[in-house]
Amino acid sequence: RDRVRLMSNMYHHHPYFRSIGSHRAIYEVISALYQDGVQFFSDTVFMKPARHGIEAASHQDTAFWPKLRPNAMNFWLAVDPATVENGCLHLIPATHTVDLPHHDHPVQGHILHDHQLTMERQIPIELDPGDAIFFDSGLVHRSYPNHSDRNRRAYGAVYGAANLQHIEPWNLSSL
Repeated sequence: RDRVRLMSNMYHHHPYFRSIGSHRAIYEVISALYQDGVQFFSDTVFMKPARHGIEAASHQDTAFWPKLRPNAMNFWLAVDPATVENGCLHLIPATHTVDLPHHDHPVQGHILHDHQLTMERQIPIELDPGDAIFFDSGLVHRSYPNHSDRNRRAYGAVYGAANLQHIEPWNLSSL
């Protein structure tokens, strides 16, 4: 239980996660943004065990796939309380408008360095279990290590417009 930190694409393999990812309330919010329909991309269950959940460095999720128009949208649901002490998400407002140059990291993939950002602008997003947020996949976000005695689990999913455009091809050499 303390070794597994994330599980991805559960939506495609288990009806429980499919029922969460395709929940009517989520689709209503996303549909308000994408009037021509919604497509599901992926989901991830995030686990930060008490006292040793690692940090997720600052990044834009758009760095992990080819550029899309419009950007994909992220949904993030707190399973446990998400607090500053146990490594809640931190967002930097308005950073979704610029594609920032990411750096390769052997464990975390594509990351941003703090000196590239105005870190004083980051906002901790503390949530109670069952609370959720939606944000543009270009928004810079991160989470810090879990220093508390409580686990922090969350469910995240990524959605796109049914009529989205790929504005660049997949770079298969980077996979």
